[in-house]
Amino acid sequence: MVGHSLGGFTAPLVCDELHSDGLVYLSAMIPMPGETFGDWWTNTGHDRETIPDDVFSISCLKSWLA
Repeated sequence: MVGHSLGGFTAPLVCDELHSDGLVYLSAMIPMPGETFGDWWTNTGHDRETIPDDVFSISCLKSWLA
């Protein structure tokens, strides 16, 4: 079983239900026992992340495509 991104919250439950032999987290959100999805954002600091405004500018996109 592979849990990717938000699937990190549900993959362990699916593994248990399917009696899976293994679990691989692929860039997954891995909660602490009992941690909710909402708590995960705050506890990991994701709720405080910022993206600079220039990331969304046309000139920035042109430089990425060059």
